[in-house]
Amino acid sequence: MSDQDNIRDMLGLGESSYVRLTDDEMTLLLTVMKIPRIIGYELPDDVKPDSLQGAINTLRARGGALQEADGTLVIEESLLNMVATGARWSRLITIALKYEGDLSETFWINMGRGKPVLHAIPEQGIHQFQTIPDGTSLLLTIAGLLQLRLSDDRVPDGDAFTVAPAFIDE
Repeated sequence: MSDQDNIRDMLGLGESSYVRLTDDEMTLLLTVMKIPRIIGYELPDDVKPDSLQGAINTLRARGGALQEADGTLVIEESLLNMVATGARWSRLITIALKYEGDLSETFWINMGRGKPVLHAIPEQGIHQFQTIPDGTSLLLTIAGLLQLRLSDDRVPDGDAFTVAPAFIDE
């Protein structure tokens, strides 16, 4: 994302889950859930055991997984749910932003069971997931990504768009 590592801070989302995953961690989670692809990432044809072990180690180090004494890998349920929602959505909002100099950003808001999940790829090999706690937060997320200014003033300011709450409630 444009100089913003944390979607939650950028959008002011409160009670929500947030995680950044590497491609190897995505490969591990998708393999565990038997999901071949998610928008923005597809399982490689040749999954390397060393990459999977590295992903297990980094998830364990960050508290996203633990390995039981018998070797069973237990991955945090909220992490699995965020990635699963990104793969098994029933409704999808895609926001693609293009800037000068061929720079672009794409965000996906995946909606299915549970809370909507915002997925972004802020840089090559990194996936960012953020749950969106409620409808108001969903609106604020979309407005924030589009750099819309929410206000009671119904007159657009320069090149920015203004979304007035009265129009949203009608």
